[in-house]
Amino acid sequence: MAQLPEGAGPGSEAYDDALDEHHAECWSYLDDWACHGRAILDIHTATRRAGPQPKRPQLPVLTSRPGGYRATRR
Repeated sequence: MAQLPEGAGPGSEAYDDALDEHHAECWSYLDDWACHGRAILDIHTATRRAGPQPKRPQLPVLTSRPGGYRATRR
C-alpha cells in the first residue's frame, strides 16, 4: 500500500485512493485464484492421500567384460 500522509485515515481521500490502488493491483491475483484455486487444492489433496511413493529399486552396477568388446566377432 502506498505511503499515507500523517492523519490520513479511513474515509479520507488519500486513504481511499491508496486503498483503490492496492485493490487494483490485487485483482489479477484474485482472478487467478478464483479460476485455478480448486485445481490446486485438488492436486494437493490427491498427493497427500497418495501416501509416500515407493523408493526406486537399486540397479546393479554395470562392469565391463573382461577382454572388452570385440567388433570382429559375430
